Amino acid sequence: MGSDPPPSSSSHPRVSTLIIGAFELARARQRASHSLWVKASWKIGGRLPHSALLMSVQRDAEVDLVLRCMEDDHTPTKDNEIDLSYHYQKMLSDLWIGSMYETYRLMIERKVAPNDDRFRQMAHDLRLLRIALEKHEIAADKKITEPLKMRRMPPTGQDRNYYTYSLGDPLKAHIMPAGISPRASMMWQVLDMQSGQERWIERRDLSDRIIGFWSSEEVLGIGQLEAQKKSSEGTVNDNATDAKDENPHT
Repeated sequence: MGSDPPPSSSSHPRVSTLIIGAFELARARQRASHSLWVKASWKIGGRLPHSALLMSVQRDAEVDLVLRCMEDDHTPTKDNEIDLSYHYQKMLSDLWIGSMYETYRLMIERKVAPNDDRFRQMAHDLRLLRIALEKHEIAADKKITEPLKMRRMPPTGQDRNYYTYSLGDPLKAHIMPAGISPRASMMWQVLDMQSGQERWIERRDLSDRIIGFWSSEEVLGIGQLEAQKKSSEGTVNDNATDAKDENPHT
């Protein structure tokens, strides 16, 4: 037994060729976003300079550009039509969220994250999404003091539309309500245990915040951070020297 022989190039296009074409087309169509991602990747990657973090961010950027094109190309379907593009858009969106979450988690864990409320909010939103998408549970569910009555999404039938989410249940599960925003981006309704509220997070808005933050002039790159560190160390040394000169007996 063996695998099916590959189709002849004359009758079928190569899948890899189509995938490469999609990414190249997205890069060409999303030049402004691509430029911002380049700046962002260097600033993020520079926080862990001897790693492949920069390349990881640039791969996430490529996926984001494809998703932006899918969002821009979206056309509503009729009720009886099956939209396969939504399936792949959601798949790529979920993967993008998980990968960006890991980048933010890494920066926090390694203590190289910027001390900025905007960064902390993005990290929090990524965590709310990633926990539900990849761990199939409510983020920070240890704060739940009693079982929650949840409405199943999508509905599965009148008798089974509601279920109980219990912290101690090994079979506990949570599926976030999801949909398409007015600008055709994936959006999810998160349950934020920190604020005790439900709210919607749109993928494209989160992406805009990420590249807007990291490409801004106020967020320093690795060279600027090193110069700032050396300047700070020099100031400390100068102060120590001045203090010693004033008190030669110390």
